[in-house]
Amino acid sequence: MKNMKKFELKNDGKEGKIKVTKSLIVEYEENEEMERLLEDFKNMVNFCIEKGMKYGYSLKKLHENCYEELKKRYDYHTMIYPQAYRVAQSVIRS
Repeated sequence: MKNMKKFELKNDGKEGKIKVTKSLIVEYEENEEMERLLEDFKNMVNFCIEKGMKYGYSLKKLHENCYEELKKRYDYHTMIYPQAYRVAQSVIRS
């Protein structure tokens, strides 16, 4: 196996006095492009979580409040952005 690295995606949120953390660990072959993609995806998810907490977290609301801004900020295939707000929705619901 080639040089593999673990990437951890965490969301730390506070609701009252309870701290919620969700993590996802993925093994991948370390390279600059993959590092950038994973870091950007983490930032997309966190952006969507913020918008979802402020404006509502239905897929429709997340799409309305996140999609255009994500398209402006990042240069990825348009199917990446809905995945980010689907992950955000899952985090908010849990």
